[in-house]
Amino acid sequence: MRKEVKEQLEVDVMEGAMTKKKRATAKFLKESEMARRIAVPQTKDGRLKVRAADRLTENGSNLACYPSEKTRTEEVDYLLAMALALMETCRENIVMGKRDTKRAFKHCPMDSSWSEWLSVVFMEDGVLMHFRHLAAPFGAVSAVHAWDRLANAITFIVRVMFLAT
Repeated sequence: MRKEVKEQLEVDVMEGAMTKKKRATAKFLKESEMARRIAVPQTKDGRLKVRAADRLTENGSNLACYPSEKTRTEEVDYLLAMALALMETCRENIVMGKRDTKRAFKHCPMDSSWSEWLSVVFMEDGVLMHFRHLAAPFGAVSAVHAWDRLANAITFIVRVMFLAT
């Protein structure tokens, strides 16, 4: 499983969601609040999938930025009403589909002033390496809310631009 976690770190770096790895120095260890990156096994369709998650409760990050609101999921009737309004406004047939946004949290950038709370450590060949998140991390309670806020903002923009009467 360590191999899969390392591969996911490399993807995060390549896609700009994390900084490049650096050796964790004594100064870094003293000044940073670190989270361990761990492997979380999941079974889907009978196949094992390993997802990397950061233990952000251990370093206090989850408690430091715990959201005050609850996430909101719209009902199917809301989706239908929006689709009908779009069809009426655009005067064209529309095609609807559901899509799972791949690596959704990685679309939510993190403010660099929070960097001391966004450090992740990972042991590589006996050497402690560290990375910093540049996007919302999987494992942060607030990442769910950041994605929810972003989705709500996009929905609002669609309503204002296409459905405002």
